[in-house]
Amino acid sequence: DKLAALDEKLTAADDTDRLIELCLGRTEIEASPAGRAQALRRLAGLFEHKKGQIAEAFQTLLAAYKEIPETTLLDEVERLAGLGGFWVELLTELREQIPLLPMAERPQVWLRVARLYGEKLSHLEYALASVAEAQKLITADSSAQVKHELYALRVELARRAEKWKDLAEALTQLADAQPDKEKQLDLFLELGEVYESRLSDSAAATAAFKKARAAAPTSRDAMSALEHALRRQANWTGLIELLDEKVAMLEKSGDAPSALRFRREAAQLHTEHGKDRKASIERWEAVQALAATDLDTLRALGATTP
Repeated sequence: DKLAALDEKLTAADDTDRLIELCLGRTEIEASPAGRAQALRRLAGLFEHKKGQIAEAFQTLLAAYKEIPETTLLDEVERLAGLGGFWVELLTELREQIPLLPMAERPQVWLRVARLYGEKLSHLEYALASVAEAQKLITADSSAQVKHELYALRVELARRAEKWKDLAEALTQLADAQPDKEKQLDLFLELGEVYESRLSDSAAATAAFKKARAAAPTSRDAMSALEHALRRQANWTGLIELLDEKVAMLEKSGDAPSALRFRREAAQLHTEHGKDRKASIERWEAVQALAATDLDTLRALGATTP
C-alpha cells in the first residue's frame, strides 16, 4: 500500500506537517467508517503529541467516535475534553449522538452524560434529567451492572441536590438490587433516616428499618434504629415484638441483666397497651422467675392478677 509506505517514511523523518496532510487525505478517500475512524485517530494523535493542539485533537477524535461509537474511543475523547476543558462541547455532541446509537448502548451514554454534568459542570438538574432518560431505556434485558450504575448515580446526584423524595426512591432501587448484605444494610438505614428526618414519614421509615434488620438480623444499628422508630410511632405491638427479640439475643450472648431489663419493659408495655391480660400475667411471672425479690415486679404482678 503506497499510502502506508508513505506514512512510514514520513514518520521516520518526523515530518509531522506532511503526516497531517496525509491523514486528512485518507479521511476523504476512505470508504468505510472503520477506515475513516482509524485515520482520524491517527490524526488526533499527531495533533496532541506532535503539535500540542489539544482542541484540534479533541475535535478530530470526536469525529472518529461519530464514525465508530466505541466506549474505549469515547474514554479517550473524555480525556481530551478534560485536558482542554471542552465539557460543554462534548456533552452537546453526545446528546446529539445518542439517538443515532443502537438502543442497547444508549443508557450507558446517558449515564456518562449525567456523570459529566454532575462531576464537571455541577449541573445537578441536567444530570438528574439525564439519569431519567437512561432509566426510560432500562428493560428486563438490561445488565445488572448498568442498573446498578444507574441507581448508584441517581443516589449520589439526588443526595447532592438534596432532592429527598428522589433520593428515597433511588435508595430503594439501589438497596433492593444490592446483593451485598452489609451494603444493603447501610442503604436501608440511610433510607429510613431520609424518610424520618427529611420527609417526616414515620411509617415509611419504620418499613425501611425493618428491611435493614432483615438484611442483617444481628445488627445492633438496625435494631436500635427500628426500636427508636417504633417508639416515636407509638407502635407498641411492634415494639414489644422487637423487645422480645432483643431479650433472646441478649440472653444468648450472656448479658442477663440487660435481658431482664428489656423483659421487664416488654411486660410493662404489654400490661399498658395489650388486650390479653393472661399474656401480661405470664410475662410478669417470667420476670419474677428471674428476679423473685424485685418489689416493682411483685407489685406489677399483683396489680395484673385478679
